[in-house]
Amino acid sequence: MMLDQIWRFFTLPRFADKEKTALAQILYVILFALVPFTGLTVLLHWASGHYASLLYWAAGFLLLPLCGWLAHRGNLRVAIFILLSTLVFLATISLWIGDGSHDIVLLFYPVIVIIGGLLLRPRAYILLTGILCLSLLLVAYGESVGLVHSIRDSNDWILDDLNSAILILLFIAFAVFLLAHRMRQNATRDRQQQQTLIESNQLLVDEIVERRRVEQELQKYTKQLEMLRQWGLELAAELDLSAVLQTIVSRGISLVRGATGSIALYRPERQVLEWTLAVDPDQSYIGKTMQCGEGLAGKVWETGAPVYVDDYAQWEGRSPEYAPGRDVAMVGVPIHWGKEFLGVLEIEDRAPHTFTAEDAELLTMLATQAAVAIVNARLYAQAQQRAEQLATMNDIGRAVSKLQGLNSVLETIYRSVRRIVPTDAFYVCLYDADREEISFPLMYDSGLSYSEPTRPLRAGTWVAKVIHTGKPFILHRTQEEMYTPLAYGLGNKQRKSASVLVVPLWMGDKVTGVLSVQSYAMNVYTAEHVEILVGIGHQAAIAIENARLYERVQQELAERKRAEAEREKLIRELKAKNTELERFTYTVSHDLKSPLITIRSFLGFLEKDLASGDQTRVAQDASRILSAAEKMRRLLDELLELSRVGRLTNLPERISFDTIARDAVALVEGQLTTKQIQVEIAPNLPMIYGDRIRLVEAMQNLIENAAKFMREQPQPQICIGMRTSHDQAPPIFFVRDNGAGIDPKFHDKIFELFNKIDPTSEGTGLGLALVKRIIQAHQGRIWVESEGVGKGTTMCFTLPQATETRFLD
Repeated sequence: MMLDQIWRFFTLPRFADKEKTALAQILYVILFALVPFTGLTVLLHWASGHYASLLYWAAGFLLLPLCGWLAHRGNLRVAIFILLSTLVFLATISLWIGDGSHDIVLLFYPVIVIIGGLLLRPRAYILLTGILCLSLLLVAYGESVGLVHSIRDSNDWILDDLNSAILILLFIAFAVFLLAHRMRQNATRDRQQQQTLIESNQLLVDEIVERRRVEQELQKYTKQLEMLRQWGLELAAELDLSAVLQTIVSRGISLVRGATGSIALYRPERQVLEWTLAVDPDQSYIGKTMQCGEGLAGKVWETGAPVYVDDYAQWEGRSPEYAPGRDVAMVGVPIHWGKEFLGVLEIEDRAPHTFTAEDAELLTMLATQAAVAIVNARLYAQAQQRAEQLATMNDIGRAVSKLQGLNSVLETIYRSVRRIVPTDAFYVCLYDADREEISFPLMYDSGLSYSEPTRPLRAGTWVAKVIHTGKPFILHRTQEEMYTPLAYGLGNKQRKSASVLVVPLWMGDKVTGVLSVQSYAMNVYTAEHVEILVGIGHQAAIAIENARLYERVQQELAERKRAEAEREKLIRELKAKNTELERFTYTVSHDLKSPLITIRSFLGFLEKDLASGDQTRVAQDASRILSAAEKMRRLLDELLELSRVGRLTNLPERISFDTIARDAVALVEGQLTTKQIQVEIAPNLPMIYGDRIRLVEAMQNLIENAAKFMREQPQPQICIGMRTSHDQAPPIFFVRDNGAGIDPKFHDKIFELFNKIDPTSEGTGLGLALVKRIIQAHQGRIWVESEGVGKGTTMCFTLPQATETRFLD
């Protein structure tokens, strides 16, 4: 660092002022020239032994670096003063202690004059010249009085030499003055010319910079105009209003480099501005309204001109609802379609002093394009809405002309209304004037169906008001009303509708009910919605009346069809009963006639055998007669039992099926033991409800039937149990054997009267028919499962469990 400072000391000084720099550099050059000169003088005085003058020149030599240091610090006047004072002193003292006016040092005076001419201004230079003259006069005086050594003896010669020296000095001083003056003039002129040139160049540079700035501004403006043109085409191609508003706000933020933005549309029916869309994390103010002159948007509406503020928090016109800490700088521009006011576009930023008049102008141009896009989107929406209205009217018209039920008609009306009217809740209310009652055949709330009971018409309600006046009713609740308790409600009673529209259903000159749509959004319904819903209500009333008439006709037709089906069923049953009766009569007469013929024949034989006294033949004849009579008795008993089934003479009761099975097994214990048949009864059989005696009789017949057809089975077995099928189905009881089995072709015939697959088998053929009648009397059903002859048989049937109490009469 010290080397850097030493090196800096030997470099020419430089300052911001060029004239000061030039003077300092001249001073530095003189100092560089004087250093060797004074140093050499010190050495010569030391070598010659002139020690008196040596000290003065040595002091002067040491003062030269001080002058250089002062020059580097910018203290030029002090440095020049010290330098010239030192030179004048050294010259004077050298003459005083030397040879006076004839000393060679006298030649140093012109050098001082020249140095002063280069460094001093005119007044200081004249003063320096005067000082030098006084120095010579002082030396001359010293010589005249003997204080200074002189090589002249006469004072006249001294004066003459002094005058000559002064004249020469003055001449040189004058010449140097003129030369320095001319140099200064030239330097001044050069500086002026240079300054003029610099100023001219600066003007040229400023002009070039300004042209460049203007060119950049034009390029920027052209780019912005092109951007606005592209955005205009983009907006013109978009027909959805929400998408149009989103694009407008987003493009506005990009155009002026804002942070957030929003748009408020004018609602002429309420004379308010409503915040419709925002590109902002905070969406809490969407749906809120502002009056004319309220806040920045209201001020834009009031003035019809752009408004921008640097610090909204400090702005006197800010909205009372402004929340501190939100955006600071804001700019808003009106959106006009011709003379029609459409709304306000507002852009915000969190930094103050963000927006300028230029930004407001750009947003105004964007707002012009936005107006076209908004109007186009609204016209398209109106066209779409009109098309939806026509389609809705057409759907309801088809519902009027189409024969369908009330529910279908109401669902059609509901779907149609939702397409063209904002609908969160919907209901149709029908009015019975004779009973003063209302019913709600259809009600939806937030997509969910609700059911409300029929109730008397309450005075003072919306429904009563519309029914009695025949006029539509519209309600827009305030924020305060939304928080008050709900005294009376329909559907979802935990939520209150913010907007309500109710219209009458006219049928001729009478109001037959009302149709209502409701929304949870604030201020939704307009006069246009009222007009639409009234038109729908006229057609809906006709469609509902037609549907009710159609349902009544369908009900009458259904009743007629049911009566006809019941009549046909009874006829079929009667025919089946007659057929069965004919077959039954034939079979009974045949089966009764057969033992009668046997009895009659053997009575003849008995008479002959008695006459002949053949006791053995008499006993045989009596036995044959007794067997035939027993067969007749058994047949008559079974017929009597069969006739009683269906007329439950015993009271039904809750009883375990296990008990019934075991009672039946006990009744046929002898037969089972004789044939060595093993019977297995499953555990945990359920409780059933029925006629215990009849059910035991049915189980007895099934077990006897299984035992009868065991044939030569080496290990005969009968299983009694239960199995379950799919959910909600009754359990299936079964009696399974490993006996002879039944060919599948006989499965449908074994339960018929007197039907015996094996004619040679014992019995009358009434056993399984009797079982079927008992099971059917308990509203169960019975069927057979068998894979074929020799593969066993399973008799399956169902019975009511203990919780069921239904029986056929």
